[in-house]
Amino acid sequence: MEAAAVPAADVADKAPSAVVAAQDITRRYGEGDTAVDALRGVSLDVQQGKLTAVMGPSGSGKSTLMHIMAALDKPTSGSVWIAGTKLGGLSDTEITKLRREHIGFVFQFFNLLPMLSAEENIALPLSIAGEKPDPAFFEDLLQRVGLADRRKHRPSELSGGQQQRVAIARALVTQPTILLADEPTGNLDTRTSIEVMDIFQRLNMERGITVLLITHEMDIAEYGTRLVRFRDGRIQVDQKIANRRDAARELANLPPPEEEPADLPSDTVAVEHHGGVV
Repeated sequence: MEAAAVPAADVADKAPSAVVAAQDITRRYGEGDTAVDALRGVSLDVQQGKLTAVMGPSGSGKSTLMHIMAALDKPTSGSVWIAGTKLGGLSDTEITKLRREHIGFVFQFFNLLPMLSAEENIALPLSIAGEKPDPAFFEDLLQRVGLADRRKHRPSELSGGQQQRVAIARALVTQPTILLADEPTGNLDTRTSIEVMDIFQRLNMERGITVLLITHEMDIAEYGTRLVRFRDGRIQVDQKIANRRDAARELANLPPPEEEPADLPSDTVAVEHHGGVV
């Protein structure tokens, strides 16, 4: 049975600062005895200026909800609002336009085009729309993600961390309302993961960019301001993160890469654990 729709005004009354809101979302794959319920009546408001971390085991529904909130998938029932606009009833063209204007998405596997340079990959969302980035904003973006000296390099000439920086800049080039990141550190070593989270924290704290982050790792979640934990298609925990980890401080406390012991892989560098939730 389809969940009753909730007027957008009702969501605005509940959470006026929410930039993306999901109400009573279900998602079923398949039919009959083989049907799988990935989401079972989930409601979530993503607040302006927050870095919300979503955790849960594989199959818990966290990535399914993110794709629905990014308008990359449609719920079986329930409603989604992006920047105050309800998705139900919009045409595919209208949804694509809304997503391009308000949603930036960072994928785990980068999804860069190998024949394009870093700056061409970053500008791609605008190029597809027949637009060009504002030169001043584009230069600031390259500086902010640390790619000013790698702008002409192709993905094959970049490290994994640099490729993820390209993916982050590509998600930001349209100046979206919210940045969604699905396991952005899943394929990175510890140092590079902290560097990526430093970018997210700086964007969040210095520019006020709203971030919704999917992760399997509690130490990554603790760079955020809010923790939402999924299990079996439902939200199990939704709470503030206390003692937020500071990526910039942790990077400053790490030895330079060239000083790491030769027999110590970079993904095992010890980092002091500062996080915690209440």
